[in-house]
Amino acid sequence: MSAPGAGHEFAPQEVSWQKRDILVFANSIGCKADELHFLYELHPRFAVFPTYPVILPFKLTDQEVIDFYARAGGAPIPGAPKLDYRRVVDGQRRIIALKPLPTSSAGRKFELRNKVIGLYDKGKAGTVLETEQSIVDQATGDIYTKILSSSFFVGQGGWGGPKGPSTVNYPPPEGKSPDATHIIQTTPETALLYRLNGDYNPLHATPEPGAKMGFGGTIIHGLFSWNAAAHGVLREIGQSDPENLKEFQARFASPVKPGDKLTTEIWRMGRLEGGDEEIRFIVRNDKGKVVLSNGRCLLKATDSKAKLTVNETVKHDPKSAQQFSKDVFKKLGPFWLRDNCQCDKCHHPQTRQREVDTFAIPSEIIIKKVIYAAEGLRVEFSDGHTGFYTYAWLKANGTKKPTSVLRAVHTAKPRPYHPFTGTGPYPTVSYDDVMQDDKGLLQWLDKIYSYGFCFVIGVPVTTRDTEKLLERIAFIRPTHYGGFWDFTSDMSFGDSAYTSEGLGAHTDTTYFTDPARLQMFHLLSHTDGQGGASLLVDGFRAAETLQKEKKAHYASLMRQSQPAHASGNEKVCIQPIHEFPVLELHPQLDQLYRIRWNNYDRAPKTNWGIKDLKQWYSAARHWNEIISREEFQIWTQLEPGTALIFDNWRMLHGRSKFTGKRRMCGGYINNDDFLSQYRLLKFGREHVLNNLGNWHGKGHKEGNPNFLI
Repeated sequence: MSAPGAGHEFAPQEVSWQKRDILVFANSIGCKADELHFLYELHPRFAVFPTYPVILPFKLTDQEVIDFYARAGGAPIPGAPKLDYRRVVDGQRRIIALKPLPTSSAGRKFELRNKVIGLYDKGKAGTVLETEQSIVDQATGDIYTKILSSSFFVGQGGWGGPKGPSTVNYPPPEGKSPDATHIIQTTPETALLYRLNGDYNPLHATPEPGAKMGFGGTIIHGLFSWNAAAHGVLREIGQSDPENLKEFQARFASPVKPGDKLTTEIWRMGRLEGGDEEIRFIVRNDKGKVVLSNGRCLLKATDSKAKLTVNETVKHDPKSAQQFSKDVFKKLGPFWLRDNCQCDKCHHPQTRQREVDTFAIPSEIIIKKVIYAAEGLRVEFSDGHTGFYTYAWLKANGTKKPTSVLRAVHTAKPRPYHPFTGTGPYPTVSYDDVMQDDKGLLQWLDKIYSYGFCFVIGVPVTTRDTEKLLERIAFIRPTHYGGFWDFTSDMSFGDSAYTSEGLGAHTDTTYFTDPARLQMFHLLSHTDGQGGASLLVDGFRAAETLQKEKKAHYASLMRQSQPAHASGNEKVCIQPIHEFPVLELHPQLDQLYRIRWNNYDRAPKTNWGIKDLKQWYSAARHWNEIISREEFQIWTQLEPGTALIFDNWRMLHGRSKFTGKRRMCGGYINNDDFLSQYRLLKFGREHVLNNLGNWHGKGHKEGNPNFLI
């Protein structure tokens, strides 16, 4: 007896989704913070969780809540009885991923094509409807996903139809412990969050429908359990890579109640002839009852051992991995490990800039638990954070021998400068004076060198006039950001400076062997928002305070070098020729002459021992506390027509968070070009030439141009 309606095709329906829908879905099925590529739209590998298409037959194009019962009437199926869609639950789902969905359907048209495979009479228990649904690009005809579904219409059987074929079963292997498990704790809110994906069946929100259907009240969507299991399998076995999931299926065995703890038990069955790895699984609640059965998944085969064999001592062997990890922990300690956590929450996934607040980490932090996964370590810390480290990263960063550092305690003072303490007007010059003659230019350079910063008022609010102002000093230094900047808050340059977030006090270009000396900002406009105040901190004044309060900390920041990097763009990975300390001593004049402080761009330092490590972190914490003191911070609100220029070798800068759209322009000037112009204007060319290579004397007041450093 052929199945009624077999082959019947329903009218195609348009489906659409936004990035926000993708984010809600990933959150609702339990994706974790270390899977930020499912949870953060600016992640460079932002992707749709591969089972998301199962929600589209419910959602269609909706961006608003709909009446589930009104829509669920369903088009009639030839030769089939009328079914009550108010009393339907999921039977089984199988998804076949053919192409990854784009993260948004914007600009394209996708449609749901739905056809009946069969309608089967299961007697008094009910009726099963099997369908095949495809998500198709309307323009190209490309099929992205196929979904094979069975829906069970409770108590709607006995109409004399065929019972249907027996299903193929995929039981877990007998007598073998699971290769992995995944646990998710549901709550009374679980279904209320999941329904926002577009499945607004009242059965999952209020107890009355479930009571009438014999479930005793509210139950959680079957597809929640199904998708949560898919996440568990992909996370535990498939390295959370969406491209690894090829097929996934499970049968809905019993309802899940809010508050149930679900455990997915996972078995690896080996590779199939086509090369994919077969996975089988079951899901149980905390009473041991199976809620998903017949679980089977096909994953792209991955060589998990290759990720472990990054060192001959680390094989696919927990004991070897544990010993290797303990050696790293002993050498560098828990604070270093927490500070250098590689998860996407602690390092920006695109720029790889440090986002963890180093100095908010408890100094006595400890490791509470280490989980040895195939791809690396998950480390639970006493501050509640769970860090992640691949074995390859640990090998690269945790197995180097410490290098010796200078042991002398430096007592050198900064080069002569005039600290601005907040009393009196800001150092300021006028645009017209600077542009008119060299006298005005020298006055400007004097203030920059002496105070570390200077405002220029009366600047025409154009990029070209601002560029001409900067070129009065020297040519503008080109970098991977370009030459003269004209930018808004976007991530086109892969740097946190190009966002609207607040930035702590730092110096720029610490990742260059020769950092830019001068930096200019001119705010051209700020519309539809507020905030964005500019911060300046005098690094020389902060260093003298550090030296006065604890000489050992001052010495540590002067003698212990640190690595830095800029890696925000695909074709950029800049590092200085060697490591540099935060406080740099001039080798001829024995004076502090340059500050390099940018915790965002600091790379993991590995060539040191635990003693030096602790000393440096203690000193850096003290330094950070000083530059965060109110009396050291100069806050100003930039305005169109007033440019700010500062000495990037001395002044730390930052900003507060802002809203709206800001347009900023500016650029960098090299140290050598700045000093060349300044020395020539101040001393004259002949005097400068007469002192080439001369480092004798006690200071620039005696007339040696080389003492202007």
